Amino acid sequence: MTMALGYRPSGECPGSPAVGEHTILVREVPVLAAARDARPHSNDERRRRRIVNRVQAKLGASSYPAVRRVRCRCDGGVLTLRGRMPSYYCVQVAISLVRANVRGKVSIRNCLQVVDDKVE
Repeated sequence: MTMALGYRPSGECPGSPAVGEHTILVREVPVLAAARDARPHSNDERRRRRIVNRVQAKLGASSYPAVRRVRCRCDGGVLTLRGRMPSYYCVQVAISLVRANVRGKVSIRNCLQVVDDKVE
């Protein structure tokens, strides 16, 4: 794969062309197959990844450990939240963080479970 890196006005490169012409600097850049395949293939995929990354960052910045562990996935305009929460309050905190950071026509599916991890 060839990638143009920019140009310099004539006279700045050794063996430059005549005055008034520009030299285009070109460098061969190898593209790894894994990196090429990992790229999003559509605008929808990029949008879903941006939504998930933004939401995960906001949830990860929460002061509640349970909220920081919430996982999310976006499929077809539906953002699904999954995880185990110690209380309904933590569920509401997570959902309100998500609502504040999701723009557009994305619906939120709450699959958060409230569990009591304490064993008696």
